[in-house]
Amino acid sequence: MVYLIGGTSYSGISGIKSDSSRGYSDYWIVKIDQFGNVIWDKTIGGENTDQIEYVIEGGSNIYTVGSSNSNLSGEKNENSMGGDVIYYSDYWILGLSKDSVFNTEECNNLDDNCNGLADEDLMVYKLYIDGDSDGFGNYEIDTLSCFSEIDGYVSDSTDCNDLDPDINSDEIEVYNGIDDNCNDIIDEGVNLINEIIETQFIIMPSITSDNVTIKII
Repeated sequence: MVYLIGGTSYSGISGIKSDSSRGYSDYWIVKIDQFGNVIWDKTIGGENTDQIEYVIEGGSNIYTVGSSNSNLSGEKNENSMGGDVIYYSDYWILGLSKDSVFNTEECNNLDDNCNGLADEDLMVYKLYIDGDSDGFGNYEIDTLSCFSEIDGYVSDSTDCNDLDPDINSDEIEVYNGIDDNCNDIIDEGVNLINEIIETQFIIMPSITSDNVTIKII
């Protein structure tokens, strides 16, 4: 469940207000969720005093009614009917498209909510370059993005040799003088096997049973 709130603001960017002041006072429209978290907010006004009285959603539009003595400025597209007399105000009625003005910001490198920023206040992922395309990245080269996946980058940073796809933290260690599984230990757990391979022995099968005798020379 979400709620639409309309009010008058005299503030610039501060607190939960994400847009600058247009003049002395402005229309301020805020959408919140059931927990009071701000989904988006929008400031609308001209150079002088603009005060909102009502805001309502209707279909794909948002309608506001209030008063204004601002001339052509900000979002005001015509002069005040009261001329230069600042204390004379006009009714100011706006019909705004929710799709074009009040979209929720998405990760797409675009300013969806028309506040002059792109992809703001979204979850940020730290990704690491994967030079050998083995699914494991180089912890020394990273980037931040609201995209959880980027071509050439991965979230895992445990590749100790990003030029060899056969070396990463998921590989099985083999006897080759290289740290295959990136645990800072070379050939661990395989030395005994190598010693057996390099040892000379004789296999003597039994002619009376299924037993085999191995004699180390």
